[in-house]
Amino acid sequence: NTVWDLFLAQPYRDSGCKVLDSWDIQGIKTAVHIIGTLNDPTDKDDGWSVEIAYPWKVLEECAYECPPQSGDQWRVNFSRVEWDTEITDGNYEKIKGNPEHNWVWSPQGLINMHYPEMWGFVQFSDKQAGSVKDQFIFNEKENIKWKLRRLYYKQRTYFMQNGEFADDLEALEWTDLIIDDYDPLQIYTTPTTFEAILKSKDGKTTISIFDNGLISVQKSEEVEK
Repeated sequence: NTVWDLFLAQPYRDSGCKVLDSWDIQGIKTAVHIIGTLNDPTDKDDGWSVEIAYPWKVLEECAYECPPQSGDQWRVNFSRVEWDTEITDGNYEKIKGNPEHNWVWSPQGLINMHYPEMWGFVQFSDKQAGSVKDQFIFNEKENIKWKLRRLYYKQRTYFMQNGEFADDLEALEWTDLIIDDYDPLQIYTTPTTFEAILKSKDGKTTISIFDNGLISVQKSEEVEK
């Protein structure tokens, strides 16, 4: 039940990522429950569980609306690393040279937890847990966001190869990007940054992605992240 508070404002892959090992989650509660014994290879265990309770107060600095409202959705994932072991002189020992096994709550599609756009969705509800099954409502804007993230991946590859970001889709060899009800994509670049912008034809919604992978959805006076 040892807690390590690590705070990343953005993924390791993006420039400017700061690793805050000194982040201290005030009021966090954790517990570990073992159904069996610990580090005893002579018997058979049934399982274990971990519980973590985060105060909303410590999450609000990075959450758009905290605590979330009923129906709000967040991206979340959980990871557990498992190593191959063998028994030597009555003790478990990690087998050297074998790679780790990565267990996750929702499939990532790649061995890298630091892709938050690959995490699963959690939809919040104001109903008591177990009393009623709420219906998950998929936000159609996620399809648009995914296309913008594909653009972000292509831009990163282009920058690594050319030392600059592309200012049009032709340079990225992606000329068939068409999104219904939105005007053609606009790309703005500087020597080290880019911003790609989609504007709805009715002028009510603007969706942008930046060189650090952040997506912003602006609608009227509201901003979604």
